[in-house]
Amino acid sequence: MRPKAVWEPDYHRVFLDLCVEQTLQGNKPRTHFSKQGWRNILKSFQEQTGVTYDRMQLKNHWDTMSRQWKIWRRLVQCSYMNWDPETNTFGASDEEWAYYLQENPDAGQYRCSVPQDLEKLTVLFEGGSNVEVEDDEVLGVRKRLRSFQEDDDEEEDNQSMCSSSNPQTKGYWSPSTHELFLDLLVQETEKGNRPDTHFNKKGWKTILETINENVSVGYTRAQLKNHWDCTRKSWKIWCQLVGESSMKWDPETRSFGATEDEWRAYIQENPRAGQFRHKEVPHADKLSIIFSGVIEPGETYTPPTRKKHLRGRSCESPQDEANLMMDSEAGQPLDVVKLMSEGMLQESPVCVEIGSAKRMYCIGECIESLDAMKEVEEGSELYLFALDQFLKREYREIFLELKKPSLRIAWLQRLQSAALS
Repeated sequence: MRPKAVWEPDYHRVFLDLCVEQTLQGNKPRTHFSKQGWRNILKSFQEQTGVTYDRMQLKNHWDTMSRQWKIWRRLVQCSYMNWDPETNTFGASDEEWAYYLQENPDAGQYRCSVPQDLEKLTVLFEGGSNVEVEDDEVLGVRKRLRSFQEDDDEEEDNQSMCSSSNPQTKGYWSPSTHELFLDLLVQETEKGNRPDTHFNKKGWKTILETINENVSVGYTRAQLKNHWDCTRKSWKIWCQLVGESSMKWDPETRSFGATEDEWRAYIQENPRAGQFRHKEVPHADKLSIIFSGVIEPGETYTPPTRKKHLRGRSCESPQDEANLMMDSEAGQPLDVVKLMSEGMLQESPVCVEIGSAKRMYCIGECIESLDAMKEVEEGSELYLFALDQFLKREYREIFLELKKPSLRIAWLQRLQSAALS
């Protein structure tokens, strides 16, 4: 397998200058260079840099540049972003940026700076970009038409359309309408209409009817599901960002401690995270409920089978149960074979239910249980500390699975002591 080329800034500048040179010489008739153009670029590049990249590696870098240019072109052609080519600045407000990045997260890399060598890139792509974008849009429309011919197919219902460029599929989402959408998602989640990673037909039907009763836009089912996909992707980007140790996210102050260099390095590898450079994801509390158990902030994935085993582990005393939960949360590896040999793990998974309904482990359920504990005064330090812990699904599970109020308090106090130390 051919090794991946490492594009140092100097190599990129040489490549860009050679591409401009061949374009001006007429060796790029449309969107790509002619065979003669590529031969000239390859020969000159190897002579000037001393590296032996082959033609395919150069073409891959060209394709990356082309994709980035299309992202930039869509951004500056969006009327409400108010791009001023004279000053090379956008006149869009923070809210307008939020609208755009919600649907086009890749553009986050241009939130604070324009592409380097913009004039040279304009020379390269000004002639071919429109054709490429139009082709993508036509293909996207055809795919969406095929995807929604059969509404009864759940697999097709769950397909992502977030990358669509078609306004009819995207729709317009103001901040108030987006918040209403999230409120409805929370309601349907708590009703149990999101059995796994997506909502069922009943949930989508309720959301569609309710949102159209409250706004005059008249959204379609496709627009709702497209906005769901975009919301999910945005939340995933946020969760990965706050989980990255180098970014130093502080949940107490709701801010990052990363340096400018660390931000620059992270955004270079994860350009979509640029949308969160100066503000956190809106409505994080609601999103944590909606995607609970699917996408968690700052947490690694825990296989469901392991969670079931942990719930099925029997303990001789309440203190043993609390210690088990603490060991699991602290990330200590559990020797499953040893535990089974000691009779502390059941071989068959245990399904946790309340009456006939499965628990959702949502924040609201935890707060309701906390309020019912007379031993914890509302507004006290321990009460507020518990609210912070409920942001993590694993902590919500532990809190609700501990049956006795005294055990819950002991567990919370232990967490609080560990945090203070």
